[in-house]
Amino acid sequence: HNLSVNVRKVNYNEQKSMTKTHRKKLYLQIIPIIVIVALSVITYLNCLPNQFVYDDTSTLVENKLVKDWGNFLTLFTHDYFKLSGELTYRPLVTLSYFIDYSIWHMNPMGYHLVNVVLHVVNVVLVYFLVLLLLRQYNKTQESHNQISDIGLALLTCMLFAVHPVVSEVVNMISYREDLIATAFLIASFLLFLLYKERVVAQIPFSPSFKNRDVGEFSVSPFHRKRTISLSAGAMATYFFALLSKESAIVLPALIFSFELLISGKYFTLKKTAQKIVRAPFFLGYIGVSIVYLILRFFILHNPSEKIVYPDGSIFVNMLTMTKVLGRYITSIFLPFNLNADYHVLYLKTPFTLSFLFPLFMLISIAIIAIRWWKKPVILFAILWFFISMLPVMNIIPLANIMADRYLYFPILGFCLLLSIAVTYLRAVIKYSVIISLLIFYIVITVTRNNVWRDEFTLWYKSSQSPLCSFTTYNNLGTQYNKKGYPDTALKCYQKALQKAQEVGFTQYATVYYNAGNAYEKKNMPYEAVTVYKKAIQLKPDYQQAHNNLGKVYFTLSQYDDALTEYHNALKIDPDFPYAYNNM
Repeated sequence: HNLSVNVRKVNYNEQKSMTKTHRKKLYLQIIPIIVIVALSVITYLNCLPNQFVYDDTSTLVENKLVKDWGNFLTLFTHDYFKLSGELTYRPLVTLSYFIDYSIWHMNPMGYHLVNVVLHVVNVVLVYFLVLLLLRQYNKTQESHNQISDIGLALLTCMLFAVHPVVSEVVNMISYREDLIATAFLIASFLLFLLYKERVVAQIPFSPSFKNRDVGEFSVSPFHRKRTISLSAGAMATYFFALLSKESAIVLPALIFSFELLISGKYFTLKKTAQKIVRAPFFLGYIGVSIVYLILRFFILHNPSEKIVYPDGSIFVNMLTMTKVLGRYITSIFLPFNLNADYHVLYLKTPFTLSFLFPLFMLISIAIIAIRWWKKPVILFAILWFFISMLPVMNIIPLANIMADRYLYFPILGFCLLLSIAVTYLRAVIKYSVIISLLIFYIVITVTRNNVWRDEFTLWYKSSQSPLCSFTTYNNLGTQYNKKGYPDTALKCYQKALQKAQEVGFTQYATVYYNAGNAYEKKNMPYEAVTVYKKAIQLKPDYQQAHNNLGKVYFTLSQYDDALTEYHNALKIDPDFPYAYNNM
């Protein structure tokens, strides 16, 4: 009897100990998530009252497509480009606007709330991604500390959550494609890592399976079903990421780099690369990429997508994008001169500091990467940034060659790298640096949130930076004109034309159209006629300019000329209501 009592006591104590261990592990997972969610929400709380700004007008406010579910099938036709306001095929982003309008209608707070929620989701996904990446890496090590992994993942997420560079994507509703694409990209990467962990154990490469390929393993029917589910989920989420933003096509390269670095311990680089490209999961990603490229460039290609290299030269593009890449890296480390739209002067010679300094910076990073070859996680963090930057390096010409939103996904590599660097510091210094960095980033980000408050604030604040573009002055002029200051507006338009000429943009019809509006407000019809004609000369299919020119002719009692311009507007767009109204 005494023996049975003692056995029960031992079992009870063991169960109690196991319960405490389980509870401790649970806390280790839940507390970091609570911290990063709270930090993200607090940082972006003041962006919720912001209004629709910039491209939100064309994408949402004036977009009839997303306001009627009867237009849903348009997402799968060529009419998508004409009606959606998108230059490239991004149907999942437009679908999110359909859903938003059904819930919030034209209340901007609801749209901003969705953006903040998407950012929070991404931060949490990044947390789990970093944990899984570290766990995969640590399988190749003799020992590791789970708590240190959690700490590293937590710090990476906190830096990503509050870094000022990502604030543009969170604040701008019509830049939501980066939020959605990142969510699907990370989800696909996570599913791939789970595929490796749960189904094929230590595959693709471990000492016990040196001479096998990934596809040679036999698995039970149960495991086979799980394999299919995980791999199908990974492929589906990757395809959804591509349908959100084309830059998601970097995912196979990221996975290849990770596998190469982690598995290079067991094989030569050549043999490792061969094993990766023959693996079913990698072939699946390549297949999805090919399907998307066919869809993007042949089936649903926007015919108006005709963008050329800076100054029409690949060489000028290479020099200019080296400078832009240097600016990006500087903005990440010193996020002081962030702007909604950048003025980038083209470089035509390599013998200038604007090229040489970024080149020296990139060479230094390459040397550091080579020296840290035996630290795969550090090298992968560096590769993450540069591989993710490839789609926005103007290899295929972009409408904007520089924008903060392009850094939303690539900056994850920087956050991981900085987190690793901080862990090498002494305890007292380490925590001081972490707290100082987070406070520094939060203050700048909260300040940047206020910049996006409304159209006038955005463009006025942006114009204070020497890096602002001609678009900034054009849009600021429009806001001044709306407020009843046409003289100030005309000065802004003049600055816009000067900046446009600096980058060789001589077909700036919009600024002449806006100047015509300002001259009308000043009751200067003849000057208005001159600039409206200039706008039409630069852009013959400018229906709004034809319509406004007709209105000015009407005030000058030139009725035949007015009717001619109204008819010209209707030839361009037979459904243009303002021309019918003026007739």
